[in-house]
Amino acid sequence: MKLIMILFLCAWFSSEVTARNLTVVVNESFRGRTIENLKQLHARYDLVFNDFQSQVCLPGDTEKFKDLFKKFRSEGMFIPLKDEKLNKESLKIGIRIWKEKIKWLNQTIQKLNSASTLENPGPILNELKSLIDENLKLQYQIAQNNKDNNETHLVNISKTQIALFKEKYQQLEMAIFYLLNFQYPVDHLLNREQFEKLKTAGENTDEVYMLRKITEDGALDRDRGQSDMFLRAVLDTFRLAMDNQALFFDRKFRADFDYLMGALLRYYGQSKSVITDRLVDWLNRSKKTVDFYEVLLKDSKKSTEVLGNFSQATQDLQSFVTEKLAHTYQFWSSQPDELKMIFVMETILFHEVGPLDPLDIEKSWVGQVVMNRINKKGYEHLNPKEELTKNLVSKGINPLDLWLNVLFRKGEFSFTYFFLPSAAKIFCTETLPSSKKLRVQNIRLSMHLLRFADEPDRLTTAERYFSRVSMLGRMDMTRIWNNYVAVEERPGKSVTPNLEQVKCIQQGVDCFRYLYDFFWQNEHYFVIEIKGNRFVWRQYLGRNYLWTVRDPDLFQFFRPLT
Repeated sequence: MKLIMILFLCAWFSSEVTARNLTVVVNESFRGRTIENLKQLHARYDLVFNDFQSQVCLPGDTEKFKDLFKKFRSEGMFIPLKDEKLNKESLKIGIRIWKEKIKWLNQTIQKLNSASTLENPGPILNELKSLIDENLKLQYQIAQNNKDNNETHLVNISKTQIALFKEKYQQLEMAIFYLLNFQYPVDHLLNREQFEKLKTAGENTDEVYMLRKITEDGALDRDRGQSDMFLRAVLDTFRLAMDNQALFFDRKFRADFDYLMGALLRYYGQSKSVITDRLVDWLNRSKKTVDFYEVLLKDSKKSTEVLGNFSQATQDLQSFVTEKLAHTYQFWSSQPDELKMIFVMETILFHEVGPLDPLDIEKSWVGQVVMNRINKKGYEHLNPKEELTKNLVSKGINPLDLWLNVLFRKGEFSFTYFFLPSAAKIFCTETLPSSKKLRVQNIRLSMHLLRFADEPDRLTTAERYFSRVSMLGRMDMTRIWNNYVAVEERPGKSVTPNLEQVKCIQQGVDCFRYLYDFFWQNEHYFVIEIKGNRFVWRQYLGRNYLWTVRDPDLFQFFRPLT
């Protein structure tokens, strides 16, 4: 029966793709609409969306998901499995490393207790920042192609500054020893890269993933609500990146320093006793983890019970979420194209960008990527082996809707994974005032993007993106995506400079802060900061032009190599 289902689906996909030929006109339903038409469409969409919520998000569904998710997480421990049985060899290796970590935590706590006071990292951070600022001025002189400057001389000065920075950074490391990670500096990107390679090759990933669980960790607040894991991971990444600073400090390195400076000063604002309590709690949690794993190894009855509970909890959660997503697919597949398009677009924007983009620059680009995928082979169908596909077929639903498949295709958007809390927000939308406001903004932007979908766009080739600032340790995933190349940076929306800004530009780097420069369409642009506000700046025929600037670390977009 399963084989027949898969063959039947493959026949569907093949014939449907050939028939459509992937030449969907994205904005066919939006062309020629006036502003008033769009307002009416928005009101109509709201009515249908409310109907969707009443049909799919039933009373008690949110609570049921939370309960299933809690059982799925259980102790919150990673359990290595091989052929659905406990992977004892991987677990033994993990226990050994966990015990090394416990020893390291004990030593760190002892060192912290023996210190009379904590050293204020502020003075050292200010010295480091001054070195970066002076280095930026050197880079600006070279970027300006000022022939009166001796470039070799400037490079030599820069090398001296980098050497001094590394020397002073060692002082910072000693001052914040209680924030340095276990096995510092950890190469989180390498661990992630190895995990992805093993996963792609179909090999066992347990040992690498266990190492990730051990090193991707941190101390929690007293209420266990906030972890310092991200800060510790950025310190890892920053220290490793320091070895690659050869001639000048690069843009990503400087951006990470800006983050670290603010985060470290905030962390130091806590008392020594609070920091100690956090580390002691971390130590106790680590001991509890080792105890849990050792019981699994020694007590076969307990191991069988734990694995059985975990298996059942996983199945229950997956079944519940899959059923809800299938109902979501079923509901929207029967709606007119223009409403379906809005739902897909606004759902993706809500989860992928959220409130981080007040100027709608990133959302516009993410929306363009979604539309690019609609007409790109490889995104048009669901995998026949996926649970969602099987569920839909069992209901007699043809899973052939391009828009919904772009949203629900496994592996494209992590917020659709059944084991993440975000999955429940697809079928039971957040009702907070801020969430409702964000949805309204996303709906309006989605309609705008769809209305002008066939106009020439500078991102028509972009198919993927990632956010470095949201990656653990602010990792740069570019190295892993070797079949894609980053889309070149470009200026944003035009800004009319005021008199104060013009005067500041005329004064040069003594007034504004040069950050970096780039070329776009063979023209040279500079990114500068004036009184805390960042702009793209270009001088042409004696006039100064400004544009908004997007943070390339917030989202980096990629196009296929071929």
